[in-house]
Amino acid sequence: MVMGGLVLTMDEVSPVMKKLVEGGIEVTALHNHLLRNQPFTCVCCAWPRQPREASCHAARRARRKQDAAQHCCPGAGRCATTH
Repeated sequence: MVMGGLVLTMDEVSPVMKKLVEGGIEVTALHNHLLRNQPFTCVCCAWPRQPREASCHAARRARRKQDAAQHCCPGAGRCATTH
């Protein structure tokens, strides 16, 4: 079993967490490490509750949601790319 985390902008939090939970990955914490950072980012900690392969697929689906949010919100601090 693997525990991991994602750094998310506020626009990414809901769609990414939804995909993680739908994929059987438990979100254990959502917090920030920095004050006054722009854009505001959160760390989403996750704990898979299923076999590694299924967890990897769920994490990939969540990352696609994060990538889609970056494309829609290019000011999020990272480069927006076209898929």
